[in-house]
Amino acid sequence: MKTKTERVKPGCQQEPCSASFVRMFKPMFAHAVEHGRKLQTVRPTPKRMPKPGDKISLRMWTDKPYRSKQRVLRDSIITGVNEILITECSVEVTKVSDAGVRVVDRDPESFAKLDGFVSWREMREWFRTTHGIPFRGVLISWQNADVR
Repeated sequence: MKTKTERVKPGCQQEPCSASFVRMFKPMFAHAVEHGRKLQTVRPTPKRMPKPGDKISLRMWTDKPYRSKQRVLRDSIITGVNEILITECSVEVTKVSDAGVRVVDRDPESFAKLDGFVSWREMREWFRTTHGIPFRGVLISWQNADVR
């Protein structure tokens, strides 16, 4: 008898299967996600950690959260998952590769724009009120190609 860790998903015998994740976006980010201008999201560290190669469905609620339908903005493939630290004056991304671990200090202004904010000031204030600063979590990146 196979244990839980040995079970194989149907149709996955030939090749390794990737996991699937859903991430919900607030309306302020939906347009940028849907049109491929936002290719990353910063989130609290999840219990089930995504990894590069996993599928990701990027969605938003059509009305009230949990009481309305979800609208798929884009389906894609995760290209990177890195630890992130946001402080009052910096954004630090921890990248792990075969060469080892390195911390990359990102320019806060350009990082904020990549993440769908107008400015670093707006992003910092949003994180301060939503999660608190300093904020430790993960930076999830995906490719621009739509995957079905």
